[in-house]
Amino acid sequence: MATIRAAIVGYGNLGKSVEKLLAKQPDMELAAVFSRRETLETDAPVLPVDDFAEHTDKFDVALLCLGSATDIPEQAVGFARHANTVDTYDNHRDVPRHRADMDAAAKLPPEKLVVVTTGTQGESMAGLSRMARREHRQVNLGEGDTVLFSSSLVPGNEEAVFGVMNSLSQMGVEVITGREANIHVSGHGYSGELLFIYNAVRPRNAMPVHGEWRHLRANKALAVATGVPENNVVLAQNGVVVDLIDGQAAVVGQVPVGNLYVDGLSTGDVGDTVLADRTALAEDGFIVATVVVDPRTGRPVSKPQIIGKGFTDEPGALAPVVELVENALWDLAGEGETDPYRLAQAVRRTVGRWVSDKWRRKPMIVPTVITSAVAES
Repeated sequence: MATIRAAIVGYGNLGKSVEKLLAKQPDMELAAVFSRRETLETDAPVLPVDDFAEHTDKFDVALLCLGSATDIPEQAVGFARHANTVDTYDNHRDVPRHRADMDAAAKLPPEKLVVVTTGTQGESMAGLSRMARREHRQVNLGEGDTVLFSSSLVPGNEEAVFGVMNSLSQMGVEVITGREANIHVSGHGYSGELLFIYNAVRPRNAMPVHGEWRHLRANKALAVATGVPENNVVLAQNGVVVDLIDGQAAVVGQVPVGNLYVDGLSTGDVGDTVLADRTALAEDGFIVATVVVDPRTGRPVSKPQIIGKGFTDEPGALAPVVELVENALWDLAGEGETDPYRLAQAVRRTVGRWVSDKWRRKPMIVPTVITSAVAES
């Protein structure tokens, strides 16, 4: 994917060159703005990663970048330098002077090391989550260490994030979030910054992406306010096909989208029924009821066999239902019922009713009816 990297300052010719850049690219392009804030010292706009890296120099500590993919924070520092929002480094260095690699970091005392890592939303394989589980191969946290959560809590991630925080606290780590200190940094552009990028690029078409519908509509209003024709601002949900036709963005179709389940070597072949069965098996186990009946009379030939798997470890727990199933079969035989399918359904109902009354559970019940004639003497 080709990327258009535009400096936050010195963008006078950006709008004029965007269409030429887009026309020359064979694939897709990305123009982005990162959230920024004002520094206390200069009142100048600074990218958060850039500003953070600068302060590691000021306080004479080393910066170590780690994550689920270790180059992600490194790339963030590199991009902050590339954007060059403020000249805070000598000779426009690409990385802070005190950046450390893993070998150098291992030789430093803890108070001289700052780690930038991923995982503030509780992602299981992210660097911070692995540190909280003591599974990180390079970093061990403990008493005296401090972890700063500069992110905000994304709805739906509460359990995972609080789990990481609690694990860190159990290890003796001091956890600081945006509620305790003014350290929150947004990864998304504010409305003023979006207005800036719209004014800088001057697009003829716009399609807001990311966020909920209220965010998309607010983004659309910003685009219209900067002169983008309202008919040229497309709001599209997942699966909607948008095409550029004669310089006009328009919805041209729909493709099926949704969750794609991977099941062993097959992909997308798992249906709702299969998933429901697996859920029942995982939660309540299953019970197999096997009965042998005379095909001519429907009478039971032997005692029913009731076996449970994943249901209970209590010995003899299913013994009471054996008599109930046998009595149900004798009752059906007295009514002249010999159909194996109807007998199996009667067995299922009998076992299910007893389990529900006795255990308040709903295991999967698998009835099996075997026909075997009794030898006449």
